[in-house]
Amino acid sequence: MITSKEKMMKKFFLFVFCLLFANCAMAGYVTVTPDVLNANDTPNYGSINYASQKVFTNIPDKLILDLGNIPPVYQALTQNYKSKPGYNSVDYKFAELNYNVPTGELDNIQVKKLLSPQSWAVYNYPSGDLRCIYIVDGIGNSYFFNAQGRYINFASYKKNIINIVTANFNATYKFNKWDAFWWNIASPDAAVALTLDRGGNVIEASVVQSSGFKAWDKKILFVAAASGPYGEFPQGTPFDVISIKVKIAL
Repeated sequence: MITSKEKMMKKFFLFVFCLLFANCAMAGYVTVTPDVLNANDTPNYGSINYASQKVFTNIPDKLILDLGNIPPVYQALTQNYKSKPGYNSVDYKFAELNYNVPTGELDNIQVKKLLSPQSWAVYNYPSGDLRCIYIVDGIGNSYFFNAQGRYINFASYKKNIINIVTANFNATYKFNKWDAFWWNIASPDAAVALTLDRGGNVIEASVVQSSGFKAWDKKILFVAAASGPYGEFPQGTPFDVISIKVKIAL
């Protein structure tokens, strides 16, 4: 027969067990209040704010993976490989493994969140600590928040690149307005994607929106590539290589 004292002890141990379980289940999860963007940051500030708040709610501050099964150095024959600026990316279960180019060392692990706009949580390797989150809007612009939720503003950095490229283009070439009139293009412009390293040096450049004139696309691409370096990234930038889309009015 169980005595009242034994019943009390069982209840006590059950309480302690439940308390420990709750603490273990919650350990490693944090809720961060991210910076709130406004119209000066982006016309899409509403959707970006929504996504950042969702991602930062109860987010793991450390990624737990079986690191023993993850190759620390990129293997050229790895399946599900894809290339992106500065990295060779490999699908791994629910995540992407990003290996630095050209060192081949594993730099970070990205976990995609099922949100719109597209969002990722990025974790360092091998520590597993949360590095940042980034969000990509519907037109390809990226928005970065560090692990503390602070917004890393690339707006002034991009504006500086646009000013430099535009000034250098106008100093070198003079756009023929008659061509625009003939082809019924009132105000031609072009968009260029620049892949830059942390020092602002141009690694790669490509036209992602044509002006409508192939000759002018080539000229603006040449000027954009030759106008670097564009200076160091904004403080707190979580990557060594980034790709920036800049739109240049001719």
